[in-house]
Amino acid sequence: MEATTYSETFALLAELALALAGFGGVAAAFGGRERAFRATELIRLRAVFVSSGIVLVGSLAVQTLLAVDQLAAHAIRIAAFLSLGAHAAWNATSLPAAYRSANDPDSTSELWALNLSSAYAVSGLVLYGWCAWSGQAWPLLGASSLQLVFGLWMFTRILTRPN
Repeated sequence: MEATTYSETFALLAELALALAGFGGVAAAFGGRERAFRATELIRLRAVFVSSGIVLVGSLAVQTLLAVDQLAAHAIRIAAFLSLGAHAAWNATSLPAAYRSANDPDSTSELWALNLSSAYAVSGLVLYGWCAWSGQAWPLLGASSLQLVFGLWMFTRILTRPN
């Protein structure tokens, strides 16, 4: 892929991330829900915003580094390291909190969903790490896409789970 193709691809990912965060904010503000969120719902809402933020930061990093004439492989590596750090930090704090809040009697979490979230976290770490090591773009694109799908899934769970 050429550097201009990378820039266009990551610009599209950034736009999708902003759209997801915007829809999440609108749904949280005007969804006709109670104003008090349970712990599980807060984790889901934060997951929507953090997933969007990680993709946005990674995409903007690639675009910025390509704009200052960095080599494409270096730009991809730096963006992958940034995304890897944010992904690892988020999952290190949110997954234990999600498992703890699932034990609350009024929680709407299911064990299968928590296990799927854990698998997503590990998959993201592997893809971001692979990209940071190899400098190839496809693992970063795959991890970013996975991140957006996870955010959409959390957005869906916010809307469909009873309050």
